[in-house]
Amino acid sequence: MKDYPPTSYFPSQPEKLTREELESSYLDIRQNYKGLQLSRGQFAGKAKRLQEELESLSQEQEKLLEKLSLEAINKKELLVVMKELQKVSQRQKYLVGQVRQEFEAVRDDKGNVIKKFNRIMRAVYQLLNQDIGDAFKKEKTVEIEDDDYTDQSPRGIGKSERHW
Repeated sequence: MKDYPPTSYFPSQPEKLTREELESSYLDIRQNYKGLQLSRGQFAGKAKRLQEELESLSQEQEKLLEKLSLEAINKKELLVVMKELQKVSQRQKYLVGQVRQEFEAVRDDKGNVIKKFNRIMRAVYQLLNQDIGDAFKKEKTVEIEDDDYTDQSPRGIGKSERHW
C-alpha cells in the first residue's frame, strides 16, 4: 500500500513559489491524485465483487433454507406414515395372535370338528378382511350442548322458548 503525503507537504501559498517549484508541486499533486484515483477504482472494484459474492451467497443460503424446510416437511410426513404403518402392524399382530389363540384352543378341544373349523375360519376371515381404517379409528368426541341463546343457525332458533 502506497503512502501519500499529507496536504501540509504541499505549499499553502503558491504565489510565493518560483515557476519551477510551482511546476514541481503541481506534478507531485497530479501524481498523487492519479495514484489515489487508481486506488479508489481498485477499492470500488473489490467492493463491487464482494457485494456480488455476498448476494450470491445470500441466494444460495435462501435455496438451502428452502430445501431444508422441504426436507423437514418430508420428514414430518414420513414420521406420520411410519406411525400409521406401526398402527397397521400392531393391528395385524393382534389379529394373528387371535388366529393363533383360536388355533390352540381348537387344537386342544375334543369337540365338534365343524365348530372348530368355524372358529378358525372366523379368526382367519377377520385377519384377511381387516379394515386398515380400524387401526386409525379415533374416539368419538361427545358434543356438549351449550346454552348459547344467540345462535342464529337452524339448531339455535327458538332455543330460549324450548328451555322454558
